[in-house]
Amino acid sequence: MSRDPPWWFRSRETPRGFCHSANDGHHYIAELSARFICHLFCCVAARTKTDMPLPSFISAVLQRIRVHCNVPYVALVLLQRLKARFPQARGSSGHRLFLSTLMIASEMVCDASFSNLSWSIAAQNIFPLREINAMERHMCNLLDWELNVDSRILRNFQAMVRQDLSSWSKRPYPTYSLATDWPELHEREDS
Repeated sequence: MSRDPPWWFRSRETPRGFCHSANDGHHYIAELSARFICHLFCCVAARTKTDMPLPSFISAVLQRIRVHCNVPYVALVLLQRLKARFPQARGSSGHRLFLSTLMIASEMVCDASFSNLSWSIAAQNIFPLREINAMERHMCNLLDWELNVDSRILRNFQAMVRQDLSSWSKRPYPTYSLATDWPELHEREDS
């Protein structure tokens, strides 16, 4: 069954207000992030009928926790880094993957970060505080505490993810390298 893409996917440009608290911007990054996570870790957007769909969960968290517009992309870079470390990894919960890396990304990008209790509340108490603490610690360990993201890598990664994942096409998703040799990546063939 084919359906039209949401209006925010019809343009390759970032929606107005993307870096602000506008709902449209949250929906855009939520859909983009959910597609990225589901592709990368082969997880479904919602495991059961009672689970909040992953794009809705991401959008709700971003609406409650106002972070710098780069933070969700830093979270995606961390997830890409995780996949590079564990290529066979599959995720049962995109919700956990996104929330744990978003928390870490927020701490890395912003001077003043939120408490884990705030994150639990932003996630609508789906994960209790103890679980939030464990998720963050576990993700840091899985990433071998390599949590910093170079601004050049982030800028190029962000542009490529926006271009590739916002096209709403059925073509296979590319695999991203986090290497600093980006000119070669831009010369890849589009087929």
